[in-house]
Amino acid sequence: MGELLLYVAEVIGRAQQADGHVWAEVSGHAVQADGTLQARRRYARVRVDRAVVVPRRAW
Repeated sequence: MGELLLYVAEVIGRAQQADGHVWAEVSGHAVQADGTLQARRRYARVRVDRAVVVPRRAW
């Protein structure tokens, strides 16, 4: 899997332990290259230890 720049609107699932890592289920909108958000809502299961907060101006 690769990187996904996602504006997280909601944390759906609580963190779960799997494969030795903590995971969370989130939903939001993918950020396009020009900084706009895709209209379609996306869902993802992310490793909490790999998630990074990106300042909005850096999109």
